[in-house]
Amino acid sequence: QKYSAGQTGLNVLAAQQRLFLLGYQLTPNGQMDAATVEALKDLQKNAGGKPYGGLDFFPLRALDAAYRALTGEGSGDAQLAKALELLK
Repeated sequence: QKYSAGQTGLNVLAAQQRLFLLGYQLTPNGQMDAATVEALKDLQKNAGGKPYGGLDFFPLRALDAAYRALTGEGSGDAQLAKALELLK
């Protein structure tokens, strides 16, 4: 589903939570408010896309990539690797 300014939804809330963790100043409330639209525009611009401020496939993919880079997800399970090291 595509979201634009003024709409609400659980996908918006999830995106806001990730944006907040990435350092964007907004309140995760599930509503596409002005702060969320501006954060999405910035994210879209940084990802090399057109900064239109909507929430659809492109910004979700860019947000997922930025969040994975922040958390190190996808680069292996460091906890599992250490546990295996200690067991050897």
